[in-house]
Amino acid sequence: MNGISISWYREHRRSKEIAAVAGVDPVFIRSDQKLLPLRYLAQWRATSQALKAAAPSVIVVMQPPPFAVFSVLRYARKHQATVVGDLHSGVFFDPKWSWLAPRVLGILRKHGGAIVPNSELAERSRAAGVTTFVCHGLITPIERAEPPAERFVLVPLTYSRDEPVEAVLEAARLAPDVNWVLTGKAPAAVRESAPSNLRFCGFVSVEEYRRLRLEASAIIALTTQPSTMQSAGYEAVSSATPLVTVPFAVLKDYYGESAVYVDNSARQIADAAVQVLSDEAHWSARMQELRDQVVADQDEVAVEIREWLRDQVASRG
Repeated sequence: MNGISISWYREHRRSKEIAAVAGVDPVFIRSDQKLLPLRYLAQWRATSQALKAAAPSVIVVMQPPPFAVFSVLRYARKHQATVVGDLHSGVFFDPKWSWLAPRVLGILRKHGGAIVPNSELAERSRAAGVTTFVCHGLITPIERAEPPAERFVLVPLTYSRDEPVEAVLEAARLAPDVNWVLTGKAPAAVRESAPSNLRFCGFVSVEEYRRLRLEASAIIALTTQPSTMQSAGYEAVSSATPLVTVPFAVLKDYYGESAVYVDNSARQIADAAVQVLSDEAHWSARMQELRDQVVADQDEVAVEIREWLRDQVASRG
């Protein structure tokens, strides 16, 4: 089976993981064009070139944007290739893309199937007649570093519309004895309104981000958008780091009693940060137990997906 995974990003952790699960090679395609239509056009052309060079029988495509899956359709029809959508919550809930969800699901129903990160998205995909597999983030166990002299909680952010940034800033004010470290490029207004116990580290290298999350006493992963699994949560599992997140059904189903849940209010975020720091060993042990179970489950899912793909290739060949 010859396959590739197409992702219209410079680099993306989940895309690499899904490629590994499916047994295909990850290909990242990004254009520096500033105008969005020109950028998509350049990525479309680069995708066609990648398909021509690799001649895959299986194509995994990260979604959104829908244009990425549209760009592989001609090749899939001509060569009877199996197309698998790596569907994120934005396909269904982001107003920018959700209106195209029926079209995306129609393509996947006809040409292959989908991989989604949780059961709620699986229900939506299967309701459209798409063969769907649930695959959470691929967990590779890593050991945490010795904590630095100054303990801190890590809050990975992209400053997107579903992140309660103002609540995090207020939580830092309410918990002045806790050191807070925020990743990502913070807007000037956010930086200017931050309390002194909160530090912005900006965009960091892969190595620096790994160091931060291994030294953190806790990871806080927040979203206001239901059916969303955050990368930061998976990263907490991989290192058995105490996690604070939100009580959406898909998250409680995955983390169970291994995480501390908050309602995105500043008061609860602050109290949770204090709680996990005061009993770090307890919450780390719970995440360790969860990690052991997740690793066993993900191996079974990978086998199931690869067997299905082999059957698809054989039936279309």
